[in-house]
Amino acid sequence: MNRKAIVSTLSAGLLVRLLIASPAYAGAPDQMLPPMGGPGGGQFFARCAPGDVLNGVELRVGDDVDAIRPLCLTTRGPTGGDRHDYNRVFGGDGGRVFRLECPPEAPTVAGIDVAYEGETTVIINNIHLFCGRTLPNEGLTIYPTAVFDGPAIGEVADPILVGGRKIYLLEARAVCPSRLLAVGINGRSGKWLDAVSLICGAPPFDPAPPAAPPPPAPVKSIGRVNRGTEARKSLDVHTICDAARDALARQSPASPNLVTQCRAAGGNATAGPNNIDLENIRARGEVLAAADASAGLLSSHLPEVDRRGFEIGLGIWEGNTAPGPGKQRYRDSLIAAEQRGFDLAASYALPRNKYDALVKVGLAIAAADANLSNARMAGNNAFYWLGCDIAGGLFGDPAAGAQGISDLDAGAIAIRTSLTDEAARRGFNTCMAVNLSRTQR
Repeated sequence: MNRKAIVSTLSAGLLVRLLIASPAYAGAPDQMLPPMGGPGGGQFFARCAPGDVLNGVELRVGDDVDAIRPLCLTTRGPTGGDRHDYNRVFGGDGGRVFRLECPPEAPTVAGIDVAYEGETTVIINNIHLFCGRTLPNEGLTIYPTAVFDGPAIGEVADPILVGGRKIYLLEARAVCPSRLLAVGINGRSGKWLDAVSLICGAPPFDPAPPAAPPPPAPVKSIGRVNRGTEARKSLDVHTICDAARDALARQSPASPNLVTQCRAAGGNATAGPNNIDLENIRARGEVLAAADASAGLLSSHLPEVDRRGFEIGLGIWEGNTAPGPGKQRYRDSLIAAEQRGFDLAASYALPRNKYDALVKVGLAIAAADANLSNARMAGNNAFYWLGCDIAGGLFGDPAAGAQGISDLDAGAIAIRTSLTDEAARRGFNTCMAVNLSRTQR
């Protein structure tokens, strides 16, 4: 397809948008999230049957997405279910069939990223699905579960400019509002898929857990949890949970009471390492945060209990470039606030480790260039700095160790797209432009 000039009416949509509808409530009507993509085509609505959720999409694809139809799932619990295809396809009949399906352990679409571009017609080029359990408020995983990416974007004749440089791919994200689940798709289509987003509806079943049975008669054990500072409470939770695990292992009569105290404090008595192991891992994370200004900035803005999870996460993810087996048990052993910090560490550390060589070069180049340093520091955000440093390693002066790329080629687009944090992509765009203005004088 010859479609390399972005229509001017979309220039305001360049920056990544997070499309979240207004807050929802139980029994609320469906909500149609705004379609993401071009203005062409005719409007369509494709909602799964009442009681079903959105499990994925079937696409017809060539260079871009020609057509789409939802894949629905009949389910009565958080996982599993019976998948079936929606009875209509929206778009043209070109291309080949390509299915994006959520797996049984995470069967419901929790969010969708799209990218779109074109000449006279702006159409969908990329679709990434984030999957989760059939429960509201699951949140998004760090990386998508199912992905279609069209071929790399070429140069545009009528470019959109950011910082004086061309940016080629428009991107957007849709996530259902609180307490609703994805139950279908809406958008616009004609010969191709012009735009798409989610239809969000009430969960198909009551997600509230059943009432817990009355606890057995308590056996005197270690007494009440200390109610001091948040940091102290965090450590006390782990102390109680360590004691509960030990009691379970010994089949002690005190174990039911200890397990109850552990759960009441937000801990998990049956999973994960003990508190001594976690503190050793945290100590390593503290060293890593002290050696990395961006990680240190993230850590400094967190409440103490979140910071503990963040530092444990840095220690766990050290050297890792993608999620791997064995990490979940550490997260499961943390209380909710610590899990937030742990997840933040993963979202920062994984791309930081993956592009370590580029980051080091980009950071050195910024330190030697006042204008670039000012552009970098203007973000005042660790993810922004990360994106900026990666761009410096790609587009900076080869004499300083950078790759010296002269324009946004396919490899650089792939790296930018892999940065899931919006601030990281903004930092990438800004410092790409500044570096190219230096090297192309």
